[in-house]
Amino acid sequence: MEWWKRHFGLHPVDMFLHGLIGAFIVAGLGEASENDVFALLGTAGVFLSYAWRRQRAIAALPQTGMSSGEVKLAELDAQAEELHELRTRMAELEERVDFSERLLAQQREPEQLPRG
Repeated sequence: MEWWKRHFGLHPVDMFLHGLIGAFIVAGLGEASENDVFALLGTAGVFLSYAWRRQRAIAALPQTGMSSGEVKLAELDAQAEELHELRTRMAELEERVDFSERLLAQQREPEQLPRG
């Protein structure tokens, strides 16, 4: 039922009653005026009143979860944090490689025994 209210705004019974009352109003306007313009205006009024009621009902619902923009922002923040950690690890590894290269450059080759 929560999904229905989040998408359609009104309870199914309320929607049915709104449509039924709207149909009676439109039919009454059409019969009373014998002009289709008033029936068309009545139909537009029924749809506009439903849209207004729907907006108010959806706005009154409590917010649950995060919006897609908030989810994307959270993902970007997580990626930025991971990138910062990877840069830190890369700097540490570069220092280790430089240290290892210096150690290797300082070592001499061991003296070899003469042949023979």
